Amino acid sequence: MKDVYLVQRLLIRDPEDDTNKGIDKFFALDYMGSAEFEFGACSYALKAMAHHIADITEVPKRIKVECEGDFFTVWYVGKEDNFSIAKSFFEDQLSPSRSWKLKELSFIRESMGKIEARWSIEKSYAGWWAIETDYRPPTELNPDRNSGTMVPWCIFKQKTHAQKFRNEISDYANRNRWKI
Repeated sequence: MKDVYLVQRLLIRDPEDDTNKGIDKFFALDYMGSAEFEFGACSYALKAMAHHIADITEVPKRIKVECEGDFFTVWYVGKEDNFSIAKSFFEDQLSPSRSWKLKELSFIRESMGKIEARWSIEKSYAGWWAIETDYRPPTELNPDRNSGTMVPWCIFKQKTHAQKFRNEISDYANRNRWKI
């Protein structure tokens, strides 16, 4: 995954939602448009991460960057291959100029506090999920379908949230091994 275009903002559910299961129990997806929901990007991202769970960091990895004299930390969940992309993305989104072109604003700069923000936001985001993937699960018509090379990744403001997300991906993989 070279460029990131689709980044799903995640809100923490507090208290946890016992009516939902999996990731939805702990996190709400901020509606950002048709690609994420109507065209299934979030579903494919979940399945891609589950399919590659053995390659996903078991323990969230810290990303610490400096911006305008302050240090900011997020926690990474994904393949080691994408760690440097996630770090570059985080650095870019803290910058007032934000050169990465996303489908929707990430609001990372605004959510991290301490930095004067261009936009005011009412929501407090817990994490950001880069959901682009070429993964498609095998079908009866195409059982040998390529499992895709672009594996989504996430960054979270809190390590505990990152670990919950990773654990839910792992649980999803175990529950749905035959589907992915």
